[in-house]
Amino acid sequence: MSHLYPVYPGGELTSQRKAEFWKAARVSLERRLAAGGGYTGWSRAWVICLWARLLEGDLAHESLCRLLQRSTGPNLFDTHPADDGWIFQIDGNFGGPAGLAELLLQSHEDVLRILPALPKAWPKGSVTGLRARGGIEVDIAWAAGTATTATLRAHLTRSQKIALPPGFSRVTVNSVNVTIDKGVFEIPLQPNAVCSLAFRVLACALFGRGGAGASPAPTPALSASSARSQRKCFH
Repeated sequence: MSHLYPVYPGGELTSQRKAEFWKAARVSLERRLAAGGGYTGWSRAWVICLWARLLEGDLAHESLCRLLQRSTGPNLFDTHPADDGWIFQIDGNFGGPAGLAELLLQSHEDVLRILPALPKAWPKGSVTGLRARGGIEVDIAWAAGTATTATLRAHLTRSQKIALPPGFSRVTVNSVNVTIDKGVFEIPLQPNAVCSLAFRVLACALFGRGGAGASPAPTPALSASSARSQRKCFH
């Protein structure tokens, strides 16, 4: 899968940048998996990250489950096939959580994307302490398969573009409405300052790219608050 480096961990191929090659990468990944790829812990972890960058949350979730079921020892060490048993290989222990984070937050296109590939298996939850490029710490809470609030803490003075999650038409930043241009808004960030985002529903909230179909919309008026970690990982 080395030729898929520009998808992950690189960022040269995205849905917005060289989209035809990004689509071709999906075909290549599908063919590689059909031929038996992803049978080691390190390669399965890479598959999770690739599906996340291809905005396929459900397929990434399937590979995350396979990583735990087939390539993880009873002590949670990542495994690599060796003769009739296995040996420890740390790549999957690093790559698995990296892929999980990519499902919830992406920032490699200079735009912060919240829940870009949320699997349908995680309809409700929260996460704290994710890190985005540019020295930004992000907490996210979601319900009914879509974001409700997000909290940003910057470590640098900067301006940050953020993509409005699917299914929303408005967002408030520290209780103030902001202007949205083609689904993206931009906010100033200051070190040690907390920036609280609350999203408002357009019609019905949709799952992220990882899920199909509509789900009930959350309450239109949403309060901004920090989210606590969701320890339950799958269902």
